[in-house]
Amino acid sequence: MSKLEHSEQVELFKWAAKVAYLGFELAEVEKSPPNSFRKPVLELKLMFAIPNGGSRGDSALSRQIRGNQLKAEGVKSGVPDIFLPVGKRGYNGLFIELKRADKGKSRVSENQDDFIPRLREQGFCAEVCYGAERAKELIKWYFGVIEQ
Repeated sequence: MSKLEHSEQVELFKWAAKVAYLGFELAEVEKSPPNSFRKPVLELKLMFAIPNGGSRGDSALSRQIRGNQLKAEGVKSGVPDIFLPVGKRGYNGLFIELKRADKGKSRVSENQDDFIPRLREQGFCAEVCYGAERAKELIKWYFGVIEQ
């Protein structure tokens, strides 16, 4: 059974918190070696979720009312799930649309297909990642830890 998007996102944010405190190298090991030198990545503390999806209520009416309220507040369909407002590699920041690792159980919406290229046109790195592991790789690449 594949993980839900929620579980993937929780895993990613737990990992990011660990990296922010320990650094990329030590966050990957179960137990830090003695006398290891931490290189925190404090910029990862700035990463946040954009709650555009999710439950809007139990009835059709409550979903419609809540949907209208959120739209009035500026919620937009197609906006990626996660934003890291840190400039790296010549980009203004990093947007991640996180999907389930099992591509057969996830799809990019038409609105996301439209919105993501517009973010790129504005100088942002914006990618769809299937699973937390792929998102971690993207973040490592963004910080120059690995090459893709």
